[in-house]
Amino acid sequence: MFIITIVFLAKKKKVKGVLISTIVVFVLGLASLIGAIGTMASYGEDDSGSSTKMADESSKSDESEEKPSSNNDKMKQKGDTVEIDGVEFTLQGSEYIDDRNEFSDVQADKVLKVDAKIKNNSDSEIPVMSEFKVYADGEEVDTYPSTNIQDMLTGSISPDRAKTGSQTFAINGNPEKLELEFKPSMSFSDERYVYDLNP
Repeated sequence: MFIITIVFLAKKKKVKGVLISTIVVFVLGLASLIGAIGTMASYGEDDSGSSTKMADESSKSDESEEKPSSNNDKMKQKGDTVEIDGVEFTLQGSEYIDDRNEFSDVQADKVLKVDAKIKNNSDSEIPVMSEFKVYADGEEVDTYPSTNIQDMLTGSISPDRAKTGSQTFAINGNPEKLELEFKPSMSFSDERYVYDLNP
């Protein structure tokens, strides 16, 4: 409206050309400044919204990293099957055995035999070495050299194949709680499953 008034006065020759140019440039500059401020304000709102969103996503990812996956929350039992990185594990049982290896340097009040099945669901051959550990009252126990080498759960498994065998452990004293922890030896995942052992 202001510009229309200036143009009208210029036609009646009541305002000089230089003054008109100055006023028009000033008005256009003011309009540009107001537009720039409005744009910056809306950008700031979008930016703060996105930073809030990023912070929310970051806190959610932190929570998911801190919390183990829901399938790990529950203690596993004999017969339960779990899988990590294409390696499937089933605890088939555990028992104390009388067999002793006379050549072993490992001290054992009792020898615990753990029977398990491992299946390779990946598309490449996997080695089977130390896929699980045993803990007595929260402390890892030593493996015990088995007298039955053919029954041991070692070697390698081809894709879509399974292997059943056992591993023996040295138990000393009378622990109140025995647990087995499964994690494939070649896995880079932090995921693991814990089984309650009742030999």
